[in-house]
Amino acid sequence: MQCWGLRTKTSKCYLVDMPLINKIFLHLAKDVNRILFSSRARALLGHQLSFNSIVRTLHVSTRQHGLEEFFDNPKTFGKRKITKIGSPWTKDQLRRKSLLDLHKLWFVLLKERNMLLTLENICRETDEPMPGEERLEKVAESMSNLRDIITERETAKNMLLKGTPDGVPGEWRKSSLGDSYYYTYKEHLIPQELQKKQDDDKPVDIAHFDELLEEWHLRREERRIKLEKSYYYRIELKWNLIRKRNPSFPKSPPTWFRKQFRTTWKYGMHPDLPIMLPYRDSRFINNKPLKGYR
Repeated sequence: MQCWGLRTKTSKCYLVDMPLINKIFLHLAKDVNRILFSSRARALLGHQLSFNSIVRTLHVSTRQHGLEEFFDNPKTFGKRKITKIGSPWTKDQLRRKSLLDLHKLWFVLLKERNMLLTLENICRETDEPMPGEERLEKVAESMSNLRDIITERETAKNMLLKGTPDGVPGEWRKSSLGDSYYYTYKEHLIPQELQKKQDDDKPVDIAHFDELLEEWHLRREERRIKLEKSYYYRIELKWNLIRKRNPSFPKSPPTWFRKQFRTTWKYGMHPDLPIMLPYRDSRFINNKPLKGYR
């Protein structure tokens, strides 16, 4: 009886009787031919169908091999070395292949790897040497090189079309500490516009911090504009006091007069002290010493 080891998902090996399987398929084909393709059925179909054509339609593998295609050559059983072993596929060889050829080659290597793993399991259970152990390493190297080539092509395509190696778009953002970082967009199971607002899960002072910060900046800008207008208005008042004593002076203050009161800008605002008029400054009028102090 000719038997072969069959590997399953549980990494166990079972013995399969190949002649018995062939007999089962043969009887099944005869039954199908007798029931479906009787003389009446042939007359209805209008043509004759042979038994060999029915057998070929029931075949799921190549015509040359049956289940033996998924197992190693029986001539290599019991041998430690195999003379004819190919070399692994290099990256230079794989770069010359088209995407369709790489797709076919991947499944060829996958089939070879499964066959070698099945053989390794059988040899381990029967305590026999595995013929050609280096074949597993060469298949693994070929599959690794093939993955690298696919990754190279995918990276080049993404860089050309989307500008990123992984093809996932993103944007530059700033963290809470002010550091810039690149944020990669993530896939949402629910569209972002249909999701619950994230601000509801945060404290009030954190959820509305951006709005408060924007309002604070607007108020600072408003105050800066008011102080700037007040700055030029006080210069005009000072110049008008001088013109009262000297009526021959021009109506508008000259440039040199405006610049002499210019002070250093601090946080976008002019300090008030150098141009405050004495009679308007409360420091000269209201800031009297308190009682009990001399």
